[in-house]
Amino acid sequence: MLASGYKSNVPYWLKEGDMFCKDDGLPRRPFPNGWKGEIGLYAVGFTKRGLLGASMDAKRIAQDIERRWKAEAKHLSI
Repeated sequence: MLASGYKSNVPYWLKEGDMFCKDDGLPRRPFPNGWKGEIGLYAVGFTKRGLLGASMDAKRIAQDIERRWKAEAKHLSI
């Protein structure tokens, strides 16, 4: 992503149309909240903050998956 003029083509092939802006291909919600979409869709590395931003996204996603998994496991064990 270091190439100048990079533009994500994700909005053109991803059917979830509300998460990414068609103009620049980046998440519509600003950093640090652009990592989470609807129905389990996550985006890593679209922060324009390099590896640090991608690692922050990845950590938030892992925490969200853990929280959802624990809630589901708790619900199933009752």
